[in-house]
This record gives sequence, structure tokens and C-alpha cells, in this order.
Amino acid sequence: MGVKISEYFDRARELGGIKAQMRLTMLTGISTHRASVLEDNPQLLKKLQGAMIRLKREM
Repeated sequence: MGVKISEYFDRARELGGIKAQMRLTMLTGISTHRASVLEDNPQLLKKLQGAMIRLKREM
């Protein structure tokens, strides 16, 4: 299970609710369901980190 990956989606939800969570999905191509079953790996974490920076600027 991708614990760190899922944490990004939790942080997005805290930041801006379901709208922010859906935006993170759009930016990364990873749904919240997939985030809960994917294994954490450096490539995905880097992608999520960049998307989260962009999301914070948009919110």
C-alpha cells in the first residue's frame, strides 16, 4: 500500500476539500483509489510533490 502516496491526497483534501483532491488526480493521473493500492516509489512521490506545489499555488 502506498502510505506516502495516500498522504498527499489527504493533504490535498485538507487544503481544499474534494475539489483539491480531484485537481491532484488531474495533475498526476492517479486516483485516490489507485493511491491506496500503489506501492510508494521515488518516481511517483516526485510527481506528487510537484503536483502538490502547483496545487498550493492554485488554491
